[in-house]
Amino acid sequence: MTDNKRNFIQRECFEHILSACVTANGKTYKDIETIYGDMSRLVVAWLASQTPKQINMLYNQLGWRGEANGRALHESAKHWMSIYRGSKPTLHHPPRHIGLVACVGSKHLGEHRAKDLYDSALFSKTRSYVEKNCDQWFILSAKHGLLAPEERIASYNSTLNDQSKTQRNLWAQSVWNELASKINAHDTVTILAGEKYREFLIPYLHKLGCTVNIPMKGLGIGSQLQWLDRQISDSSISQDIHRFYRLLKKLEEKTNGKRLMRKCHGKQHWPEAGIYFFFEPGEFRRDTMESRVVRIGTHRVSSGSKTTLWQRLITHRGPKHLHGNHRGSIFRHHVGNALAKRNPVLFQPTWQDMSLKYASMHEQEKDLEVAVSKHIGTMPLLWLEVNDKASVQSDRAYLEQNLIGLVSNYNRLHAQPSDTWLGHDSTEQSIRDSGLWNVNHIGYNYDPLCLDRLENYIQKC
Repeated sequence: MTDNKRNFIQRECFEHILSACVTANGKTYKDIETIYGDMSRLVVAWLASQTPKQINMLYNQLGWRGEANGRALHESAKHWMSIYRGSKPTLHHPPRHIGLVACVGSKHLGEHRAKDLYDSALFSKTRSYVEKNCDQWFILSAKHGLLAPEERIASYNSTLNDQSKTQRNLWAQSVWNELASKINAHDTVTILAGEKYREFLIPYLHKLGCTVNIPMKGLGIGSQLQWLDRQISDSSISQDIHRFYRLLKKLEEKTNGKRLMRKCHGKQHWPEAGIYFFFEPGEFRRDTMESRVVRIGTHRVSSGSKTTLWQRLITHRGPKHLHGNHRGSIFRHHVGNALAKRNPVLFQPTWQDMSLKYASMHEQEKDLEVAVSKHIGTMPLLWLEVNDKASVQSDRAYLEQNLIGLVSNYNRLHAQPSDTWLGHDSTEQSIRDSGLWNVNHIGYNYDPLCLDRLENYIQKC
């Protein structure tokens, strides 16, 4: 192949490659001009939608030599889009992390800087968190709208909790009028505020193109304080998550790589007992672009259980004929719910009834079970031998609980799932919020020492 035919973006190369492809009907593609134009526009649109950092990370991940000119590619693509879509070109601003913190009822008397006015443990810990983790932060005040931390105000008595929906909507519009000029598309906005303070503000942020995190969503006051303590402690969650993924790399080296679920079989070597880590195509850590964990699990936690690791995995994936039985795997159940929501043709009203017998529902639910097996079959996995007794006090149970807590807390903070992740269509809010196909132990206040125990088992394998 000539040099021109090695460059996919060149018309000659594209035609050469397309000539080897066929349509669903087995015919060659004829309208090359339109297809080539579509490809060119989509490539430019993708480059315009990514930050220079993301473009460079993908370049490095693919193992290409040298360094991509991420900024030049991004800016030129964005300028092209502005010309052909009629929007005004804007200069790229490096993404920032913006914090939005709700006011609280308890306040000091008199006039103070806004950040010093509020008198509660929750506000104090929240302030410590955003000062440590955010590039800039603001206070959401029921009376004053958006407040800069240094702005001086007098004590007041006002809350959104006793205001009507219309009043809260007007308040959010007022806040947005002030906030819009202070943030940019691609900024990450972490909101540490209750539902009534964020409900009408979030759509504005999404429309601008911001990534919105609500790490304490659904947590009671006590759990919020625990979560904040964990975030502002010396051993940060970011350090722990990086260590976790470094340990998984060591595990992958020791086990000779991940195994693809659809290619797994019982004749392969599997430990009697252990824990497993599922990955999913298209799901990457946003900070490193390496594959991210989407489910952590174990088996035979109940005393007396004799289920082996392979038996648990095959129950999740389904046998070779792909039918499977979601009533024996909560993982299959959740994936099936999401698939049926994304593709309503697959929906079966009996899917939710976990008491029905498999034999009676086999034909009716067959298509959805097959779709679940195919989806799980695309997932790579790692496994770790932890061959202890069946017990809720086992090391396997301890590692499962704490590692789910670690990964879910990090994901809630840093919005790890891709926009196309199937889990966004889950019927379980905990799955949508955490980026994991897990429900139990989501948001658990994990023990950092679990990583020491994980490392000990990896060293043994």
